[in-house]
Amino acid sequence: MQESIAATKMALYMTQLPSKFRRPKLGFTLLEVIAVLVLLGVLATLALPRLSGLYSSLDVQEIRDQFIGDLRQARSMAQGCAKTVVNVTTSGNDWSVAPDPDDCGYSISRTNLPDEIAIAIDGPILFQYPEGNLSGSSVTITLSANGDSQHVCVDGSTGAIQRRACN
Repeated sequence: MQESIAATKMALYMTQLPSKFRRPKLGFTLLEVIAVLVLLGVLATLALPRLSGLYSSLDVQEIRDQFIGDLRQARSMAQGCAKTVVNVTTSGNDWSVAPDPDDCGYSISRTNLPDEIAIAIDGPILFQYPEGNLSGSSVTITLSANGDSQHVCVDGSTGAIQRRACN
């Protein structure tokens, strides 16, 4: 019994001690929770518009890389097909690669690209057998969407394909 009274007296004594001697209570106050939620809301408001631009930029880069892969495959087809040329054409925001004038069993076609993506080519892309070079001068391909433009250069003399605009 005396132990119980001593424990009660100790508990009363602990509640009267200054706060630095008391055990802290676990959890957050309502004010702290509201402050954190407001801060997260402000950060989200600032960050989300910037992230949407990042996604469109990545989309254009991804499509540029697909286009480069298809161009390299077209060049390879021209070198290995023993045909005069392999023709790369665009229509709207789609492209296709096909042997010209005779079919050698290869065909590449990319369709259903996002409507925001525009493709502009400043000349014909005709890879020739046997070196894989172009029949004309260098060609710049520009892929653009939402203010972001990505360039691809196909060198006329070598057929090399690079991630930049031609000089």
